[in-house]
Amino acid sequence: MRKNIGLALLRESNDPFLEKWNLDLTSREARQKHGPLIDFKRQRVIEEAVTDRIRRTFSFVPFSVEDKDARFELKSRIISTLSLCDGC
Repeated sequence: MRKNIGLALLRESNDPFLEKWNLDLTSREARQKHGPLIDFKRQRVIEEAVTDRIRRTFSFVPFSVEDKDARFELKSRIISTLSLCDGC
């Protein structure tokens, strides 16, 4: 979710860092390959903007769904519902 909010913020301002934000740095190999290309100070600024946007505009309600399959199904339906909402 944070990744997508960052994408939206960068697209909104036509920020050239968008290209770097899209890089997946989760694996060690990817960090070694792409790490030198990343301005980590800039990335931190964007992460802070994402956090600020979440805090100002989102509300969360946690609830337990014990069954893994049911949890994934519910997650899929929630995402689908939100994607159809023009005001969300």
